[in-house]
Amino acid sequence: GGHSVTFVDPTTDEERTVHSAEVVEPPGRGVGVAVIYCPTLKVLSILQREEALEAFYKDNSSQKSEGAKDDDTNRSNHRSNNNERGVELDAMVHLTPEPVFRDPAYRSWCERFGSDVDHIALHSAETLEDRAASEEHSPFVSGICGGVRRSFVHDGLFPVPASCPLPKSIEQKHDGDEDGGDGEAAKVSDEECRPSLTIVEGRPMMDYVLMPRSRRGLNESIQQSPYSIDKLNGLREKVNKTGAVECAAKIVANHSEEMTEEDDGGNVKQNKEGDDACSSGRHGELIFTGTGSAVPCKHRNVTGMYLRMNNGNGMLLDVGEGTVGQLLRSWKSTLRSSSSSSSSDPVRAPIDEYTSRLRGIKAVWISHPHADHHLGLLRLLSERSAVCGTKEDPIVLMAPRDMFDFLSEYQSVVPRVRRSYVAVECSEMIHGRRRNPLGNKLHDDLGITYCAAIPVAHCRRSHAVVIDGTSFGRVAYSGDCRPSDRFADAARGADLLIHEATFEDGMEEDAVLKRHSTVGEAIGVAGRMEARAVVLTHFSQRYPKIPPL
Repeated sequence: GGHSVTFVDPTTDEERTVHSAEVVEPPGRGVGVAVIYCPTLKVLSILQREEALEAFYKDNSSQKSEGAKDDDTNRSNHRSNNNERGVELDAMVHLTPEPVFRDPAYRSWCERFGSDVDHIALHSAETLEDRAASEEHSPFVSGICGGVRRSFVHDGLFPVPASCPLPKSIEQKHDGDEDGGDGEAAKVSDEECRPSLTIVEGRPMMDYVLMPRSRRGLNESIQQSPYSIDKLNGLREKVNKTGAVECAAKIVANHSEEMTEEDDGGNVKQNKEGDDACSSGRHGELIFTGTGSAVPCKHRNVTGMYLRMNNGNGMLLDVGEGTVGQLLRSWKSTLRSSSSSSSSDPVRAPIDEYTSRLRGIKAVWISHPHADHHLGLLRLLSERSAVCGTKEDPIVLMAPRDMFDFLSEYQSVVPRVRRSYVAVECSEMIHGRRRNPLGNKLHDDLGITYCAAIPVAHCRRSHAVVIDGTSFGRVAYSGDCRPSDRFADAARGADLLIHEATFEDGMEEDAVLKRHSTVGEAIGVAGRMEARAVVLTHFSQRYPKIPPL
């Protein structure tokens, strides 16, 4: 097919004719890809009888039973029609749990398609245990690289992200292995694989070429891992040039001096209370699972915070989409960087840590009904219900009325969520008017002595919150809002203020229009509140990193 084209070559001024055969591959059968979802071996038995797939079997009839031969006779017309389409099966994408994919029956079925078919395995995490134990690399390379840079500043406060190999493990690899275990390792060559199968283990950011057929397979030009030794060394060099490592070392040294005291003889000794808290893991912790507004971006997720109390339990302040996944990655990073673990089994350790932490989440605060502050709630309630089983340990869910209307509809689809929380509307816990109806439970579970809502200007039913009795003392969180004197008065003397700062200074008109705050306005609230410390969050995604300060 195709036509010849005659033109004057500008480099030689001579007439030249290009024939289609010079630029177009010869005609051939069309490229076919089958996407297989097989969660159980029971589904496999259904797939084995699927006529559309049988048309691509390459095994001969002698391998089949008499009944199967009869079936093939009855389906010969279908097979002929499929072949007339000129389609060749080139690849099969398998969305299956790993145990199913490795089962001999499943492998035998794959063999029936012939040795020319590539099998791309995307092992789905069907259970909570699978998700907790998964070691897949994150596709959000920019975010992971940011986490790696912070770990170079202080790996105690900022552990190496779980999605990135630890530097120590990388250094122990063979000299010739520069891809951090992600290049040729994508192809499976275990003993269970039969020689006739070509199996590719899928992973984030993998590029598989289908056309032209001469280049079919993994795109080797991008197989180098973004977490290779050279990449990590480059990140370390950039961090060292900023001076952040030296600055962090000075801050840690000053903090260490504050944590010491002199005995009666003038000898310096470590503060026992602080040392015990750190060694036991029962101390305050505040994890930001996202600091962006509206939608996730490659640098940061939407709003979510995990506040851990001195007794080891915790609560969430807003639960944007992806919050639970971010917490899982954070906990796994902390776990693997720790020198000790409650579980001696390295496979069970992340699962035990995840389930323990989920059980320990006793309360959730939702500041307002915008989706970027609550879409992660459904996964949280579902997974915590799976962990706690039939135990009567519901979460205290403090939220606007709209949230409970939303959950009521969702419960008709997933009934188990119905008993996973106890509802407290924000209007039932307004500062200075009504005492939190579940204040006693919050005290028993988290040590909280006071928790109240303050109406703020954003969308309808938006509230800030003041919490006393946390591991940080008095914590105040603004949610999304314009600067509020009422909030500043209610949380006066806060030990920690978490305030939104969506816009940079100079964008006050936009802030007023969209009912958000600028960086300067947020700091102004901290001043009027006489807060000891302030953390800014909820930055507009227009800023690649953070707004100019």
